[in-house]
Amino acid sequence: MGSRLLLIDDEEDILAALGEYFSLLDYKVDTAATGEAARSLMAAHAYDIIISDLRLDGVRDHTGLELLREARASQTEVKTILLTAYGRPVLALDAMRIGVDAVVHKPVDLSKLAGMVANLLSQTSAPLGHPC
Repeated sequence: MGSRLLLIDDEEDILAALGEYFSLLDYKVDTAATGEAARSLMAAHAYDIIISDLRLDGVRDHTGLELLREARASQTEVKTILLTAYGRPVLALDAMRIGVDAVVHKPVDLSKLAGMVANLLSQTSAPLGHPC
């Protein structure tokens, strides 16, 4: 069985495209379009990778960053990627400060994102939810 990913984005087209792409690459994929849905999934499952958009609920919203912070606190081995259309250097610093593994700017090249996911997973000797 493939690694388990949680994909979080409020844009349904992007979420569907990411979900289909990673499913075709043999990942077990869960998707969430809201912070509430993402929190429910994170409480129910251990993830190897969580990829979240920065803004889920509004123009000045940083729900995605908060979700990744919560994920790192509760699932210490999870790898996290923040997607954003907003390229402020301070955002990348904030993300790295809370333990986000990578910040990726939209539009996303899916093959590069998949390479980043594979690289992050290779840095973990025993992914969450999988025996050694």
